[in-house]
Amino acid sequence: MTIEVYCGDCRTVLSTLAAKSVKAGVTSPMYNLGKSYGPGSPDDDRPLAEYLREQGEIAAAIARVLTADGHFFLNVGANSKHPWRSVQVAMEYGKHLTLQQPPFTWVKSIAANGNTLPKHLRDEMHERQVGHFQSINSNYYVNPTTELVWHFSPNGRSQIDRLAEGVGVPYVWADQPARFGHYRELHCRGSAIHIPYKTTQSRADRDYHPAPLPRGAGTLLPPACRLSPGRPGAGSVLRDRRDAPRRSAARA
Repeated sequence: MTIEVYCGDCRTVLSTLAAKSVKAGVTSPMYNLGKSYGPGSPDDDRPLAEYLREQGEIAAAIARVLTADGHFFLNVGANSKHPWRSVQVAMEYGKHLTLQQPPFTWVKSIAANGNTLPKHLRDEMHERQVGHFQSINSNYYVNPTTELVWHFSPNGRSQIDRLAEGVGVPYVWADQPARFGHYRELHCRGSAIHIPYKTTQSRADRDYHPAPLPRGAGTLLPPACRLSPGRPGAGSVLRDRRDAPRRSAARA
């Protein structure tokens, strides 16, 4: 397998790719929430109409290069000042692509209710916070511990493999498969994906981006599924983070 990496602005790189040549895309654009993304980074506090118009143009470019059975995953966050931001951006992409299913919830941190777990895990996990999160001081808002990941495709019917290795999860009780009338060892992970950040003690422990993808995210992106098997080299995989100093598209 030959892998080609294209470094550049996605708006330019996408125009150089052949139509219907990309099998899957994953992106997390700047959210336009007024955050600092480090020295030399683009403005993250632009007029909303201008920002959404640009996202729509990028969505159209992505729709052009996706294969008929391709997938596109869009991760966009929000905050208390702009609670609709993820939905607003997703609606722009929805003008050019079909939303295949309700969004995945990327769970960065969760306080588990141990009472719902198997007995041998209850004491250890009860009310235990798992994963790092951004702590805010407020009498009106809770700490944000999740983001949405939107799954698009050209026509809403691109197949996935829900039980692929590393994606499907074992049943809690050993007799469940037989009781359900089958003998599969794994079941679908569902639409809530727990990919925690490593807990840090200072901002210096993290990079310039205020919300970088944690290690291990690649094992579940695209989240909760693997693309249906195809012939090796069929199509391309496009990955882009427009908030990074260098952007890339990888062709497999």
